[in-house]
Amino acid sequence: MRILSHGALFLLPLTVSASTLFQDNFNYTDAFTNHGWDDASGSSSIAVGAGPDGSNALRITFNCDSNSCGDRWHNWSPSVNTQELVVTFDFKLVCNAGNCTGGGKFLKLFGQNSAGHYANATTALVYQTAVFEGLSYGCSGDPRDTASVMYFSGADYTGCGGTLTGTHPGEIDPKDAQWHSWKVHMRYNDDNVSNAVFGVWYDGAKIAGITGVTNRANAAPKYFDHITLGGWNQFYGSVPYSILYDNVVITDSVSSSDTTPPAAPTGLGVN
Repeated sequence: MRILSHGALFLLPLTVSASTLFQDNFNYTDAFTNHGWDDASGSSSIAVGAGPDGSNALRITFNCDSNSCGDRWHNWSPSVNTQELVVTFDFKLVCNAGNCTGGGKFLKLFGQNSAGHYANATTALVYQTAVFEGLSYGCSGDPRDTASVMYFSGADYTGCGGTLTGTHPGEIDPKDAQWHSWKVHMRYNDDNVSNAVFGVWYDGAKIAGITGVTNRANAAPKYFDHITLGGWNQFYGSVPYSILYDNVVITDSVSSSDTTPPAAPTGLGVN
């Protein structure tokens, strides 16, 4: 767009809108695969009326150890190659009469796997305490998974370099029987360039992020394969617990996470 003001030429900055790849509010009772999900474990179910606005939600129940009965998970895959994803949802930890001891995977972003070369990132509930302490990924080696941690305290994350962002509040305890929002932004680096990006938001506040790092080796594809809600877990014989998820939105653009569109200029005369 061009705006002429007293003979001057002004170019308004262009912004890129995020493309929505997937969204689901779980307001149905038929099969998840009818609504864009790849598949789900037997512990995934629709919780009728349990959502934050009284609508339905997804419930993933943790009632045994993955070593003995398998993971509790819910999977979605993009239909096109994308180097960047922003995953947003609401969630609630339901401990029933227990204290949610055990913990497990909460959200995992899987990269495509090429002959054993891959790169993943995970946010998990810490085993035995069920708190969030960071996002784990890999900044060296091949394959790359959970060897490095972007701690929500802002503590050292095993020498990955880059620039830390966010408020870094420390450990986050969601065991208050309330709904919360969660958002993760991840971009894979290009070959031989440290331009990977991570960001995590909790209840609308950016709690942690990194720019200027590598999160994949050149041999690993720079595209996402799928995301998993839930996943591998540990269970210490306590009362079964569950995680409710709702209002899942997945986009492919940084404009929905790290950047704020610039404000329109003011005070310009138009001839």
